[in-house]
Amino acid sequence: ENIQLPGALQALLVALPLKIWPAPEAPLVLLSLLSFAGISLLAWYFSFRLPRFPRWVIWGWLLTAPWTLDWSTQLDNDSYILFGSALFFVGFLETLPALSLELLPPALSNFMMGFGFFWCAQLHMSFVLLIPFVLTSFYLQWKHRGFRGIGTASLFAFLGSILIGSLLIPTFLQYGLSQGLGRSDHSITLNLSNLGSFFTILFRYLSMASCEVARFAGAHTADRLAFLEAYPWAALCTLAAFFMGIIQVLFLLVGWFQKFSLPQSWKDRWWFLRNMWFERDHPQRDWPGIKWLALLTFLLIYLSFLFSIKPPAAHTFYITLPVVMLYSFYVFQAWANTRIFQRLALALFFCSLVFHSALALSRSEEHT
Repeated sequence: ENIQLPGALQALLVALPLKIWPAPEAPLVLLSLLSFAGISLLAWYFSFRLPRFPRWVIWGWLLTAPWTLDWSTQLDNDSYILFGSALFFVGFLETLPALSLELLPPALSNFMMGFGFFWCAQLHMSFVLLIPFVLTSFYLQWKHRGFRGIGTASLFAFLGSILIGSLLIPTFLQYGLSQGLGRSDHSITLNLSNLGSFFTILFRYLSMASCEVARFAGAHTADRLAFLEAYPWAALCTLAAFFMGIIQVLFLLVGWFQKFSLPQSWKDRWWFLRNMWFERDHPQRDWPGIKWLALLTFLLIYLSFLFSIKPPAAHTFYITLPVVMLYSFYVFQAWANTRIFQRLALALFFCSLVFHSALALSRSEEHT
């Protein structure tokens, strides 16, 4: 079914760069700058949330992870999501009384949340996932600050919304509300065939914060093997990145239970279990809030696919990348300052960059 999101934002993001520089690469330059701005905002904010986590690891991973480096730099409507999503979730976290660092004033946080919401609303249907976050934020702000506080929050959220949301007005004036939606409302329907996709969605959700190179090396196993054969100098690093990505996902699964205490007999029998990170109390006081936020976000994604006409695909919930990325750093917090972790992080960055160098060569050969 032909579905078109309303609003002029997507057209402007492509057309304006071409007006300034009439070259095919112009929209890609703007996309890259927007994605870099979103990544930088997340890295800056995560560094404050995790003051004991090495900043070079946070910045290095956000800049070299496959989902941020690959998906946010290819011309697609949902590739522009990262910029708005970063604004939204930083603003959202700063509006929550229990999780706010008070780095940003409430007015700016609500402004960012409103702007980010309507930025995403004009680019991909996944913006509906943000609605529960908005409602939760307003409810908790009202509980914490009362009616006067929620009035101020609503005002600044509205100002952020209207700044970018005003691009929707010409569409609705021209076509009306029903036709102006571009049949996007038709994408919502009961789809029980996605009921069995729980673990598929879970692993794809966690993979967004991991080194998922297989997805970008090729659509099928034959394509991926052909990639390795075409670039043998990158094969070893690609395979290493692939296996480290799988290990990352497993750690993110187990990491949710970091406070689990092993029996003393186990610790006495196997020496390497004595200092396992999931035995320790997490060093961050806000860890319970972050891990429940990550879990509830996943459940929201899963439930949303029960009302989607499409099967679950990772790029359709790319909008939640800031949440799972933040969760992943919290999971590894207990190891972050150990020598072995930092050496593994360097190895991961190196392998990812080698893989992406080969991937860039393959893409350039396809377009020449």
